[in-house]
Amino acid sequence: MPRQPRKASATGIHHIVLRGVNRQRIFEEAEDYAYFLECVQDTCANNAMTLLAYCCMSNHVHLLIEEANKSCSWSIRQLAGRYAIWFNRKYKRVGHLFQNRFHSEPVENDAYLHTVTMYIHRNPVEAGLSSTPAEYQWSSRYSLDHPPGLINHERLEELLSISSLLDAEKRQGMFDPMYVPMLKHKQSWADEEAWDLLSKICGATTASDFQKLLRDEQQRAVRTVSPHLSIRQISRLTGISRDLISRWRS
Repeated sequence: MPRQPRKASATGIHHIVLRGVNRQRIFEEAEDYAYFLECVQDTCANNAMTLLAYCCMSNHVHLLIEEANKSCSWSIRQLAGRYAIWFNRKYKRVGHLFQNRFHSEPVENDAYLHTVTMYIHRNPVEAGLSSTPAEYQWSSRYSLDHPPGLINHERLEELLSISSLLDAEKRQGMFDPMYVPMLKHKQSWADEEAWDLLSKICGATTASDFQKLLRDEQQRAVRTVSPHLSIRQISRLTGISRDLISRWRS
């Protein structure tokens, strides 16, 4: 069966995820992270793309990119190929480094742009690599405190207020999922309260935003709120089936 074409983005903004084949590491040491980001910088400059956010983890990478006049698919394949050749030569390995097809999700509105940027920056915290997003060196969140960095700060500010992004990050840190089980138990939560709970955990403010999150992030949010919200209410708010929510809870 032929592959389905990638979804076009009306805004030109895409959330890109590159993963190591079989979940293997794609970075072994600091030099590898630095060279990959050099490749990202060159790719964006040569293809009229704007880098808005990024996070390099040991076996995958998140990129938030705004394309100009053409699809970014070819550019991302070029980026992955250049880095893979360098990595294979350095470590004397052969074969694919990345999964055959990278993940690409269009970012169509301001709310989701805010959500996905928060999600990208929070990856190291969820993986236990740092206590706050700002501490992780190989992320655009780190560069916000250590300019100039690789991202286009001016364009990011135009699209969403950086100060509001950092304020939301602080609120999310105060409402860390580890803290949720300590909340005073309530017999029921109004939908407005429930959405406030969900948004502080994952950043989504609507069912549409929630459904655009990566599956791991959806599952984490559902498990976090499960002691406080019913399966029926979670399903109604998020649009996720009750059966799937039940399996995630268990």
